[in-house]
Amino acid sequence: MRRLPVLAPALAGVCLSGCGLLRTRSDHPAHVVRGPIPARTQEAIKLTYLFFRPRRATTQPPGTTDLTAQTAYSSLYQNGHGGSDDVVFDSELSHTSLSARRGVSPGTDVEVEVGVTFATAGFMDEFVEEYHKLLGFPSEGRRNRPKNEYEMDVFHNGNLAYRLDADQPGFSDLPIVVTHQFVEETASSPALSARAGVELPTGSESKGFGNGVLDWGGGLLAEKSFDRWTATAAVDYVLTGTSRTFEQADVAAHDDLDAQFGLEYRWNDDVSLLLGTILESPVTRSIPLKEIDGNILSIDLGISWDAGERSRFLVEFGEDAIARSGPDFTLMAAWVYSL
Repeated sequence: MRRLPVLAPALAGVCLSGCGLLRTRSDHPAHVVRGPIPARTQEAIKLTYLFFRPRRATTQPPGTTDLTAQTAYSSLYQNGHGGSDDVVFDSELSHTSLSARRGVSPGTDVEVEVGVTFATAGFMDEFVEEYHKLLGFPSEGRRNRPKNEYEMDVFHNGNLAYRLDADQPGFSDLPIVVTHQFVEETASSPALSARAGVELPTGSESKGFGNGVLDWGGGLLAEKSFDRWTATAAVDYVLTGTSRTFEQADVAAHDDLDAQFGLEYRWNDDVSLLLGTILESPVTRSIPLKEIDGNILSIDLGISWDAGERSRFLVEFGEDAIARSGPDFTLMAAWVYSL
């Protein structure tokens, strides 16, 4: 796992190969929907909660399966102190998952995702500082700590509420999501679907990979295409369980309300350019520090291209636009294979 630094140049190479497909723009590209970006916020505690990833409102055809392998790598820095409360998230975090989505009946599909989380001191601190400086983004006090150090813990009233072990992988909790499409897209109306899900507590709570309890929730999705454009949207609500360590520190998990929007532009027959946004609730309201009780607004930019009839690649860059509780920098790559 010490080889994680090779992820950045590997993603860059994949991105360059995808951008090479942009040389030829089609006036009338094939109507293939490749979005939205299936991202999620790489905040450490958020990764222990059920989250509904962005997806199409159009469901998987019956009897078919899509397999998706993806990995996201983020730089985290939240350093907050007040009274007897402390929130220090200083690390680089990867989350790798394999998901399967199966069409089980007309208009209904089921999805299961197995994930592994890994956190380390990393190597990107200086790069992120210079990147933020170049674009005028706030540094959030990164220069106040030594570069490439590791600390991932939360204290409330002097009691440990959360800690993520370093330099060891761990399985995440297991989400199971059912989506049903109740309106098909027409020339005048969008496709509409409803989804519901649970997350089983398969991740280790003591090591910071899960919250040890059942999460559940649901949401609504919409999708509409206009010529070479496709817009997607979703709103979801999750009843988030409070972990034992949160309870011992007198901290309550905050139920998650999120709003998602995606926009796709089909560049040619094989390539789409993607934009995504996710606005979601904070981790908790029990600790009055912006590093953990602030809303998170993620902005994602990506490119997706076909590598055959059954295979598709995606690379994506994400940033927390509010720069309070979310990660500072995220790179994600995904591969989808259709059975």
